[in-house]
Amino acid sequence: MRNLHRLISGARTETPVADIFLHDLEKIIAESEHDSRQKKVISTHYKPSALNCLRQMFYYKRGEEVDKTQTRDAAMIGILQSGTDRHARLQDAMLKMKKLTGGRWEYIDVAEYLKEKKIKDVVVKGKNGIETKCYNSTYDLSFQCDGILKYTDAKGNVKYFILEIKTENSRKFYVRRKHEEKHENQ
Repeated sequence: MRNLHRLISGARTETPVADIFLHDLEKIIAESEHDSRQKKVISTHYKPSALNCLRQMFYYKRGEEVDKTQTRDAAMIGILQSGTDRHARLQDAMLKMKKLTGGRWEYIDVAEYLKEKKIKDVVVKGKNGIETKCYNSTYDLSFQCDGILKYTDAKGNVKYFILEIKTENSRKFYVRRKHEEKHENQ
């Protein structure tokens, strides 16, 4: 109860009815998240986010959750939802880049890129918005690609970049000068 209330107002309320409401709301958010996680099928493929942790890779290969006791409170669920929303908004803006930059930057569909470049060991398993779920059979690696960016310089030279979006709180963002080392493998 206190976590959500702090998130909403930064202070504890004096009204018992408000406390009851916030408690019930937080419980419903957590239960909804728990139900959706129970329905999720755990992939037995490696994932880029687990490459720094042998323990996580072991559990993924077994098709088990790393920590079955881990629960997410309403505040953590909200943080994750904010990150997902931020991804979608950034990707939506990138879809407009070709027109707004005169073709200098273009957001490329991952499936089209894989087909055009004849990359055979990576297959598309589905899409979540404009994010693409992929599988690399060579490395038994399942991953989501946030996108591919095509950059054309003033001389007409073309470079492609894999887009990996990482969201964080504004306190970290304002002082960020480079990516975090733990994200290097991704």
